[in-house]
Amino acid sequence: MIWNASVADAATPTATVTQILGHVRDTLGRSSVVLLMHDTYGKNNTAAALPKVIEMYEDSGFVFKTLN
Repeated sequence: MIWNASVADAATPTATVTQILGHVRDTLGRSSVVLLMHDTYGKNNTAAALPKVIEMYEDSGFVFKTLN
């Protein structure tokens, strides 16, 4: 499966943690999410948001799995 949701950190390089989490909130009603996040130079806010992203998904009943 390819990604089906994004935090838009490529389209908005200066996205704040709050903006990133807003994109995540928009995906919480789905039954399955493969979230695209970037881990390259300048994506400090993406990295900073990650613990809260994980918490949000876990609190919503999502389970993390390895994709084959």
